Amino acid sequence: YRGAHGVIMVYGVDDPESLKHLETAWLEEARRYVNNPNAVYMIVGNKSDLPTAVVPRADGRRLAERVGALFLETSAKSGSGVSECFVELVARILETQPHVTGDGEQAAVQLEAGPYHETASCLC
Repeated sequence: YRGAHGVIMVYGVDDPESLKHLETAWLEEARRYVNNPNAVYMIVGNKSDLPTAVVPRADGRRLAERVGALFLETSAKSGSGVSECFVELVARILETQPHVTGDGEQAAVQLEAGPYHETASCLC
């Protein structure tokens, strides 16, 4: 956690206990060990591809609002929302923690989603 600029915490929309555990354990641990006061936190509801979610999107969003985190739902299986998750996190990091070049100019970073390959085992 030391030196982290961003923290992504994931729960399964099919498991209410995972959201509860995220709030009572993972968030607490991250807040304890992340030594960057400007770190950006993101809460992600995964498995959004399931036809019926046991954990309502509103519950994840409420938790995120309460703790000052970004919120998104994704599906690691279909790849839906995964790129957006990282792009949103990095964009917010760049907004809150600008990197400065030697001449005082703010550095620019171009964010683009890479090509998605159906056979890839990782979407990141």
